Amino acid sequence: MASSLALSCAGPNKLAQQSEKAYSQGELQKAYQKAASALRKDPENQRARAAMTQVASKLMDERMTEIRGLAARDTVAAANRSLELDKLRDELAGYRIVLPPDPAFDRDDAAIRHGAAGIEYAQAVEDLGAGAPKRAYDEFQTAQQFQPRYRDVAHRIQQAYDQAQPRVAFFPFANETDLGALSKGFADRAYAELSRRIASSDFRFTELIPSGRVYEALPVAMLDQVSPRQAARIGRDLGVDRVIVGRFYGLRTTTNVGAFTQTVYHKIVDKDDKGAERERYTEGTMAVVTRDRELSVGYEYSIVSVEDGTVHVSVEDSAGLEGDVVESGFGSGHRSRYRPLLWTAQDLLVLLASLAAIVAIAVLPGVPYNPYLELVPSVPNPDQWLAVGLLAVPALTASVLRVDHAAHHA
Repeated sequence: MASSLALSCAGPNKLAQQSEKAYSQGELQKAYQKAASALRKDPENQRARAAMTQVASKLMDERMTEIRGLAARDTVAAANRSLELDKLRDELAGYRIVLPPDPAFDRDDAAIRHGAAGIEYAQAVEDLGAGAPKRAYDEFQTAQQFQPRYRDVAHRIQQAYDQAQPRVAFFPFANETDLGALSKGFADRAYAELSRRIASSDFRFTELIPSGRVYEALPVAMLDQVSPRQAARIGRDLGVDRVIVGRFYGLRTTTNVGAFTQTVYHKIVDKDDKGAERERYTEGTMAVVTRDRELSVGYEYSIVSVEDGTVHVSVEDSAGLEGDVVESGFGSGHRSRYRPLLWTAQDLLVLLASLAAIVAIAVLPGVPYNPYLELVPSVPNPDQWLAVGLLAVPALTASVLRVDHAAHHA
């Protein structure tokens, strides 16, 4: 800990001295790191700049010798090592360290890269013709790294990418269940997840067309029941290479009910024998009912080529979903107050009057009445008064009897 702290606090001169010592002992990487640390602290420190120039020249000579030797055995490997040498040059440029040019190595290096680009380009052309555009795309890109303007490599990269990238349309699954929103709801969520994954490097050769274009091309009647053949035909109209189609079926639900009790305590505020307010807790029982619902639905999907209807991938499986519902209530012990309503004489009077009114209306003769001819009604006869009186009994008892006759229970 102390030594690490001392090194981190060392000044540029001390670090330059350490770089010189490491260089003298043949530890070139350590010497390079010490000189770089010194220059980061003081870019104008002359001792540090001299130390960096010394070790950088040595490293550059070693790597040029390595690249020339490697080129005799493996041109592509030598070109890759040459690309790594560019990184060292860029680092040195950042510290404003300029090494003397070496025209002879520059010619050899250019020849090595040109040869490696030709090897990768030729292999890519062969793979593209053999129906392997993804591999060809990577090889064309490697050739471009070795020599950016090698022949028509930029055009070839785009050509390989276009052939390697299938355009895919995701269709709503046919819905053979009673859940009306299952098909489109799943399609929207699946499309969002596919879009997220395709954006990663794992799916760099896949293009998913916007869901809006799919819905515009689908007739409303086919949203929940598009078949693979219909999807392939619509896919050709959309200009895609493959379509993903499927269906939901066999929806099943199972409900399991359970029950148990749990002891609970209720807070009660009342008065003791002396009239003082007190708080106490009484024990009670809570009844709990659980309902565990399991839902399962079968599904299958296929990836279909729109050109000839070939099925590239077909999967069939089922998915399940579980949900718990817990209902609770207080059982034994003191419960919330309630007041049961008991029958009284007034209630019996209302019942009898209502029954009598019904009988009277059915038995007594009807009286014709035309409001347009008899705009001024006549005085009711005794039979009519009887029926009106009987019908008025419930209203009269409800308005007169205002006493709450329900006893309190706990």
